[in-house]
Amino acid sequence: SATSEPAKPVISAPESIGFGDSYYVLTGESYDVKIAVKGTDLEDDVTFASTCDQVTLSAASATKEQVMSAEGFELTLTLKATGATCDPKLTITSTNATTVEVPITWTVLTTIDVADLAELRAKAATVNLEGEPVFRITNPVVVSYQDGDKYIYLQDDKGGIRMTDAYSALSTTT
Repeated sequence: SATSEPAKPVISAPESIGFGDSYYVLTGESYDVKIAVKGTDLEDDVTFASTCDQVTLSAASATKEQVMSAEGFELTLTLKATGATCDPKLTITSTNATTVEVPITWTVLTTIDVADLAELRAKAATVNLEGEPVFRITNPVVVSYQDGDKYIYLQDDKGGIRMTDAYSALSTTT
């Protein structure tokens, strides 16, 4: 009579993880992505590691019971983009299971901090706008008017400015 082999432990996770809207992120901002890590026939707890110090994990490990539950283990990855280059992967391991390596992707947009709209005007005149830099205004700015999808009008205590919002990045809360 044939004896069946014991089931091999298996870990499953997303094939890849992307940060930001269309994978675009701003220097210095934090972004979270939640994923479910699942497993079957695990013999031991599961460990998680990130190969890039810009990506931190909500947990270094999970019990095999958490991972084998119906919903799996929810792991949160947090990106604090610095603009430095790294080869980001999430590595998931457990005894006798094949190691899972999940590539992590994002693209850092060049980010220029300005205090207000007056500084934005001054800096925009000195920067190569062909590279499509992102200006981040650090003091309060009010969206005073939106002209359909084409123009947005911003205002602060130094004045106002009309801008195009080509990537729909601005909202009334920005």
